[in-house]
Amino acid sequence: MYRYICHYYDIPFGTFSSGTFEWLCNKAIDDIKAKRWDKEKAFDYIFIDESQDFPQSFIELCELVTEKKVFIAGDVFQNIFRPIADNVNRADMVLKKCYRTDPKNLMFSHALGMGLYEKPVLRWLKNPEWDACGYNHRELNGRVHLSRDPLRRFEDIPQDFKSTSLHGVDGDDDLCNKFIEIINGIKTRHPTLTQGDVAVIFLDTERYIYDEVSKLVRKVKSSLGWDSNVSFESKSRQANKFFISNINNAKGLEFPFVICFAKNLSRSSSFRNALYTMMARSFLESHLILGNATDKVVLQNINDGLDFLTKNNYMDVRLPTQEEIEKQKDFIVLDEALSLETLVRKYCSGRKSTPRLIAKIISRVSAMLSEIDDYDTEYVLGLIELEYQRNKVL
Repeated sequence: MYRYICHYYDIPFGTFSSGTFEWLCNKAIDDIKAKRWDKEKAFDYIFIDESQDFPQSFIELCELVTEKKVFIAGDVFQNIFRPIADNVNRADMVLKKCYRTDPKNLMFSHALGMGLYEKPVLRWLKNPEWDACGYNHRELNGRVHLSRDPLRRFEDIPQDFKSTSLHGVDGDDDLCNKFIEIINGIKTRHPTLTQGDVAVIFLDTERYIYDEVSKLVRKVKSSLGWDSNVSFESKSRQANKFFISNINNAKGLEFPFVICFAKNLSRSSSFRNALYTMMARSFLESHLILGNATDKVVLQNINDGLDFLTKNNYMDVRLPTQEEIEKQKDFIVLDEALSLETLVRKYCSGRKSTPRLIAKIISRVSAMLSEIDDYDTEYVLGLIELEYQRNKVL
């Protein structure tokens, strides 16, 4: 789209190395306005999906080059720690139902991400925000009942169907065996299960996950006879294979069954947001495996909350104090600010990267980030991976 706009208006085209996409869109706006364009605009209509993934300057650029109307669709709650009020207020229509996953799984995924069963909570919404996100909200004696309206897509599923399960794994236990145990349980409940129906997603970003993935590939082959698709290697869906991924390569996908693993329930905003989005990738069952570093009291509270939700179809959570709500930003553990060099060297370790390649990646990514005021580790890791694939022949 951006390339075509530059071609149509005969303005300079900027590559990824020229600056951020936000900066390039702002420059394109300035270049087009400087031309005092009085000819036919490039488009009559533009439809933008996943608008939350684009900078505001891209939306403004589309409006500038469209004759009649720009239609914008996005998820105001895809990042549960981002303010949603402004986006909702600007919207012409708010769609409050999610048809991908069972409402109980979506509620529990939100609860995990927002820390609703923990003290203090990590995120609490105002009443209009609960409504905008599709929740029925009722306060009662210091408790809050949160529910979502049932969906016709899931009306044939029994009311007590367990769409979400929580599992623990001890330090001495073999994680691969736990995955196989869960998959065998799914096969018992759903005899027609195929290898392409299941996804395993590692939520942590540490290097250990690559060793675990290699072991899991071998384990499912020997125990189940399944072929695996390791998404961060194949960069593709491959619907007829058992899907294994990290968080960076599972976005936008959905599966009948999802199994997530994390060593601990980190309170960092990026982890909790990944936890919510990945757990909500299933439309039948989601399973979360947590390591033994998880706080036992927190784990018990979450388990109790999940049992209540499964039986009653609504969440019963503690109403945070006013002080807790006002200071909720203080309770979020900020992601550790690692230097770019550290991130690059950590990514390249074990990949037989030459010093020249490491220096090249640091230089390229540093140039890209120089124009950005706010970004997270996940975004930087994505750039590092992109530059590694582009320059690994060095």
